[in-house]
Amino acid sequence: MDIDFEKTLAMLSGQSAAEFDACQLTDADKQIIDNAIGVLYSGLSLLKWLDGGTLGAAWLAAMDALRDAIFAIPVNNMATNYVRYATFEHIRKMKIKMTSVAHTNEYIKCPPEKRAAWTEDANTKIQNGMDIIRRKIMDWAPGTPQTPVPQSQAPQFREIFNSRTLERERQHEREREK
Repeated sequence: MDIDFEKTLAMLSGQSAAEFDACQLTDADKQIIDNAIGVLYSGLSLLKWLDGGTLGAAWLAAMDALRDAIFAIPVNNMATNYVRYATFEHIRKMKIKMTSVAHTNEYIKCPPEKRAAWTEDANTKIQNGMDIIRRKIMDWAPGTPQTPVPQSQAPQFREIFNSRTLERERQHEREREK
């Protein structure tokens, strides 16, 4: 939606133009979030590809894990809304890329002696991406109340990722049995 139109609608609902401007993410914040989603997705994809399967299957599994992790964030504010939007935008772009890349059916060629380093790199990317996203969400407060859930109550990313992986593996097993 056009920012001027959104500002007009906010003014119609009684909000001042200054309040509206204070509640908007900057382009720099949006770029940081977009980059963090890219890093997170890259780590998820690499980790899934290292687990076996084709690059295309790793990309699809990473899309599911990314979506699940982002929507498990318990804080609701303008930054969270943008993170969710940017996640779907990233997934849309990756689906388009999947149709045009010739090597989606390839398996990873990771030398055994480098597997641990590659796995560590994937885990680092996942952690860094989530940390940046969490920080942006928690730092962003202009004009909106934040209701953070204590970290002990928030679902941990690894648990969500692992449960999604187990669910997908069980589905594959059921399909093979048919």
